[in-house]
Amino acid sequence: MCGGEGRRSDWWLQCACAMRSVAGYDLLEVVMTRRVEGTALRRATNVTLPESLLREARELGVNLSQACERGLAAEVEALRRRRWIDENREAMVAWNTHVAEHGMPLAQFRTF
Repeated sequence: MCGGEGRRSDWWLQCACAMRSVAGYDLLEVVMTRRVEGTALRRATNVTLPESLLREARELGVNLSQACERGLAAEVEALRRRRWIDENREAMVAWNTHVAEHGMPLAQFRTF
């Protein structure tokens, strides 16, 4: 990857590789993190997947990065929701108890 070959648009990679070889320390973080035009900061990572799933996804033309990102985003959102519910459970129970005892606030103004 750092052999000097590459497209003109990979200038950041060539520069980082040159700095790595000159400075003598690991700049892998610099090489593996970059901003893709028009998107958030992107970072290359390794993912271990079942071979059969990977083979089928490639046969179907699935964009692995996009599929992994969508799945991870969905999982993060689900965990955030669960965490919020857990953190606010006591307040929700208290509110429900209050409504059960006293009714909805401004209920006399409801038209339905």
